Amino acid sequence: MKYTYLLAILCLFCCKKTTSQENKIEKYLNKLEIPIRNKVLIIFIDGCTSCFVNHKTLTQEASKIDEYQIIVVTKSIKKAGMLLGEDLIPNIYFDTELLAVELGLVSGFPVVFSFREDGHLMNVTQIDYSSKNLSLP
Repeated sequence: MKYTYLLAILCLFCCKKTTSQENKIEKYLNKLEIPIRNKVLIIFIDGCTSCFVNHKTLTQEASKIDEYQIIVVTKSIKKAGMLLGEDLIPNIYFDTELLAVELGLVSGFPVVFSFREDGHLMNVTQIDYSSKNLSLP
């Protein structure tokens, strides 16, 4: 009888529902009302205060490529405008509620989510600033 209780408790812990990365990004984009393009670049500018030059470089590069949606995660749009440049602001979506951080989609370094034509997540690439090559995937 005690094994039955142990088995039941084990099943409860093992059957815990985990949310996939694809479900998280889909929920996130829907919440922010952002249409899915081929690639979504998410930059958390409050996560790495010494990375502003790299953030700006990536944002400028992505804004030149039509297949990218750019999302800047920050508490202050005004601060983002000063750091990234006012000319880029119209092409950027902002997450001022830090939902991407809450969902675990981004931390300190930028992340690119690549989607197939049918809208399903194909690849997730974190851009590491330790390398000199700051090109987008």
